Amino acid sequence: MTGTPRPPDVAATRARQGARSPHMIWVLIVSVVLGAVVVVAAWAWMSGGLSRAGKRSAATPADAAAFHTPAPPNPPPTGG
Repeated sequence: MTGTPRPPDVAATRARQGARSPHMIWVLIVSVVLGAVVVVAAWAWMSGGLSRAGKRSAATPADAAAFHTPAPPNPPPTGG
């Protein structure tokens, strides 16, 4: 390949930079706005359930009995 021109040398930092164009800014703006709309929509959809959380904060004896588990067994002795 003796007849093909060699591309110019570019510094490593410059080569790693992305192209800065107005299109990329618009993609960033639209994606951030769309993400915010999705978060607000999900929050609005679930807000009824979120407002009901914690209505009964005190545990009853029946709740405590349902979570009773026996104590774990003692670990085996180590040979140290």
